[in-house]
Amino acid sequence: MRFCTLLLFIFFSVNCSAQFPAEIRFTNYNRSNGLSEEFVNNITQDSRGYLWLGSREGLIRFDGLYFKTWYANTNDSTKFYSNNISVIEEYKPGWLLFISGANLWQINIFNHQLKKISRFSSADIIVHPHRLNSTRWYISKKDSFYITNNDFTVLHSFAINKFYPAGSLVDCYPLQNSWLMLYIHGTDKKYLVNYETKQVLPFNLKNERLDSRAAFYTPVLYDNGMQRLYLSTYFNGNFYCDLQLPQNTNYTPLPFLQQPNGAIRKMMLLPGNKMIQAGDFGLYFVSDTGRNVFKADAFTGNMQTSDAVLSICKTNEQLYWIATMNGISRFSLDEPVFKYSSPEAKDLSIDDIKSMIKTDANTIYLLTERNSLLKFNKQEKKFTQVEKKIAYAWTAVKLTEDILIGGAGQKLAVYNIASGKTNYPAFLQPYYTANTDLVTLIYKARNGDTWYSCNGGAGIMRSPAGSSQLIQYSRQSSPPTFSHSYVHCAAEDSNGNIWWGNNKSAQLLKWNTTTRQFEEKFIGALLPQYNGTNGINHLYVDASDNLWIALDGAGLIKYNVNTRLGDYYDINKGLPADGVTSITGDSQKRIWLGTRKGLGCYLPEKNKIVTFTTYDGLPNDNFESRGVLYDKETNLLYIGSKNTLIWFNPDTLLNKTILQQPKVFIDAMFVNSKPWYFENEKNITLQADENNIEFSFSAVDYARNNQLQFQYKLSGTGNNWTETGESRSVSFNNLPYGSYTLSIRCKYKETDTWKETSYPFTFTILTPWYKKTWFMLLLIAATAIIAAQFLRLYYLRQMEKQKILIEKELAIEQERTRMARELHDGLGSMLSGIKHSFSAMENQMDMNETQQQRFQFNIEKINETITELRSISHSMATDNMLKFGFVNSLQDYCRNISQPAGLNISFSAIETTNINLSEEVSLHLFRIIQELIQNIIKHAKANNAIVQLSGANNKLSVTVEDDGTGFDLNNISQKEGIGLKNIAARLKIIKGVIDYKSEKGKGTSVLIEIPLT
Repeated sequence: MRFCTLLLFIFFSVNCSAQFPAEIRFTNYNRSNGLSEEFVNNITQDSRGYLWLGSREGLIRFDGLYFKTWYANTNDSTKFYSNNISVIEEYKPGWLLFISGANLWQINIFNHQLKKISRFSSADIIVHPHRLNSTRWYISKKDSFYITNNDFTVLHSFAINKFYPAGSLVDCYPLQNSWLMLYIHGTDKKYLVNYETKQVLPFNLKNERLDSRAAFYTPVLYDNGMQRLYLSTYFNGNFYCDLQLPQNTNYTPLPFLQQPNGAIRKMMLLPGNKMIQAGDFGLYFVSDTGRNVFKADAFTGNMQTSDAVLSICKTNEQLYWIATMNGISRFSLDEPVFKYSSPEAKDLSIDDIKSMIKTDANTIYLLTERNSLLKFNKQEKKFTQVEKKIAYAWTAVKLTEDILIGGAGQKLAVYNIASGKTNYPAFLQPYYTANTDLVTLIYKARNGDTWYSCNGGAGIMRSPAGSSQLIQYSRQSSPPTFSHSYVHCAAEDSNGNIWWGNNKSAQLLKWNTTTRQFEEKFIGALLPQYNGTNGINHLYVDASDNLWIALDGAGLIKYNVNTRLGDYYDINKGLPADGVTSITGDSQKRIWLGTRKGLGCYLPEKNKIVTFTTYDGLPNDNFESRGVLYDKETNLLYIGSKNTLIWFNPDTLLNKTILQQPKVFIDAMFVNSKPWYFENEKNITLQADENNIEFSFSAVDYARNNQLQFQYKLSGTGNNWTETGESRSVSFNNLPYGSYTLSIRCKYKETDTWKETSYPFTFTILTPWYKKTWFMLLLIAATAIIAAQFLRLYYLRQMEKQKILIEKELAIEQERTRMARELHDGLGSMLSGIKHSFSAMENQMDMNETQQQRFQFNIEKINETITELRSISHSMATDNMLKFGFVNSLQDYCRNISQPAGLNISFSAIETTNINLSEEVSLHLFRIIQELIQNIIKHAKANNAIVQLSGANNKLSVTVEDDGTGFDLNNISQKEGIGLKNIAARLKIIKGVIDYKSEKGKGTSVLIEIPLT
């Protein structure tokens, strides 16, 4: 947790009070805030706004909330070797220079890549580098010192032994143009050197004003406008002399500031002829004459234990940061927004302010629990106790020139503002019960009525305006007026109705000014979404008649008494804490809320709550006191916090904090869990497997960094913003290839204004090689080739199978031909011989009529057998074609199959006389026509068919037509398609072509053409 901000009251002389603010506050950081090492050598700010610290234990970066540290690693060549870091400065855009041990290193402020400066890689840099101007650096080694450019290319070199013994720690201080002062510690021998012209002048300082220890003086500041060099001596204070280069080499030091023994390490010029000195004894704020001097001791006897200021830096936010041996601190020379004061007397405490009463522009009376009534003089910042007898003071109200006080005991206290005297009336005692020991509330209504409440069941008493009469209302009345024992807070709406509450019940009490009766209202009945039973801490009615109910540890309720609409607020809706202890409003209808974890402000136009804590300059975050006061005449709000009275202008506070927008940056990138050092944020190219990416981001805000919320948008996956809340990192896993743009934005929790990264981060994940176009084309080509090869092999195998099948069929045909020949020539001849023998025997035999009939019957059977044998022989064999020719055999086949099939087949042959077909072609063509005719018989349901042969133009054409049902070639079943495949196979062998024409209901026509050559 951050240190409590230390308020220093610094008193000036008349002249000096016009130079510096009346009070300067320091905010300190050390290990309790996350600072890894408190001994800080140097401090600087980079171009993005981050603070960088060179410490004894590493390089540190600070964004206002988090400290990030880089440590040395001697086993890693990419890391620096020593944790003792000094001289840090952004020496060129994006690169921060620092020295680790005796080596120069640089770190990229965008991606945090570390690089060693190779031109000075040897470990012999013995004096810290100095920036001479925007383009020149001074670097000293053991034997020489160099003048370089921003790339550390040596432009000029000087041998040290020309000035001092070799190995001396030669330091320098830049002066005007190309002049610098060369010096070593411990001797008064100094030189003025022009590194461009190589001119060297001795610097002679007259010692009348210095003692024998003058060798310890060193240059700490050069005012280029006045050409004045400021010198610091360890024992004699500070001096200056006005240089005249190169004319003069002898100078008389003029005293500037006397101080105890100790060195001034850094001086900084300020506008208005002012300056800051930082050194062994803290900070000095001085004018340029040295006559008006004061010291701001921010450390001794307080949070820090060291006086020494080692470095000082002014940032773009007009903040001053100092580095010490016990951490870092910041301060501003602007007037602080929050002003506060605490009692100096140890016996006075304002820990628990119950109420505040303003009597004039400079006086506020505070009612405190422990010390009763205190008077605060705002101009003198002085607290005075004016009433002591009321123990456990609880309530107070101003009545004309008196302040009426109630608390423990049975008496009231009446303090007269004019006379300062107090009396203790007892006019409430008749209304007390035996258990009454505390006056819990005194309330003055707008109509002049004064109300009192006491515990122990005494209830509420009303004193009508202009009357001394008291009217009592309590739960002991008959009938009971209400169930409350007492009330301790009240608020009046615009209708004159008064709302009451106590810290023991969630029940509100309403005084209806019209009916003059009390009404009890349970909070849950007013706001159904609230079902708690917590007591009421505070009540307030704003200008819009919203009744604000501060619940004890259970949040805040806004209830409009006219519309009867309400809303509930807790930490999930922006409250700093669920326990709200005090409420008031300001002239802009904003509601200010005191809690135990900060000061809240409800912004009605945004319906949001903004929180202010020590980050914003408050002395602490705890606002347990009920006391709060808004002074509309001065537009100042007063509130109590931990023995401190705080006041501020609400408009100034909100304008200085909420209207400012922090910068947000993408901080680091990790690819597959490894750091990725990007050179810029324009476009990063990643391989296809580098698709698990994590980004960390941060915002620079030294006031309210803890109040920031973040969102991101990754274009390429969508255009919607995604909440990360307070988390400052986002991860993307298994991103597909493509182009992406990451944008980050942040805002304060209570505002609607987002601040987006100035340069969105663009990166591309390359397409995997197996998804690139060339690979896809190659894959398609390879697939096509492989498929073609498989198809080729398949068809070759099919052709081989078909060839084997046809060869088998041909063999079968040949065997059938042989068998037909044997049947025809052998068995046919034998049967013919038998028939002729039987015919001859018929004339030789004497048979009766019956025998004659039987004999003729047998002869007829022999004839039928011979005819059937001839038919079988003709159907089996191709020998008929060899014997009778293809045309005659086909005509004979058509005639023989026509009648048994019930199909009238018409056969014709045109110009086929000279056609000679080989046995193989004749056989295949015959089987094709056979298959076509069998298909007509089986499927076509035809009555007539035509088979026509025609020879012309060296080709034979065969036409087979029918008048059947026709068919669809695309819908042929596998079983039916086998015959067509066989036809195609046979045609391929004889190099023929076939054309089918068929239509449902109109028959089929098949044309076959076979070459004759």
